[in-house]
Amino acid sequence: MPAQDTPMSSTVGFRLSAEHHAKLRRRADALGLGVHECARVLLIQELDGVEMTDGRSVTQEESLELLRGIRDDQQQLKEGVARAIEAVLLNTTDLAESKVRRWVRDKILGGDSLHSRE
Repeated sequence: MPAQDTPMSSTVGFRLSAEHHAKLRRRADALGLGVHECARVLLIQELDGVEMTDGRSVTQEESLELLRGIRDDQQQLKEGVARAIEAVLLNTTDLAESKVRRWVRDKILGGDSLHSRE
């Protein structure tokens, strides 16, 4: 049968225990998805597998943990750049410290305060 004659998709339905549904709901909420879409994504990822560049497979939990690590590293880098820019501006301009900090907060940190984390 030619590929164009095959159905585009099929429907799958199944029941979950209350405990597993609650876990799915928490994961869906964390990802900003509905439970049905989250279940679909989880199943597809499990069936397709997620392969790292070194050839080993990782679970969704491991993938999410890797993404969290990248996000944390990105935030640390952003804060480091903000500290450096703040130091340069404070030492090379006549701008008031409050103005420099406000500019760094708004332009570099997207509204987050660098000094509230200290």
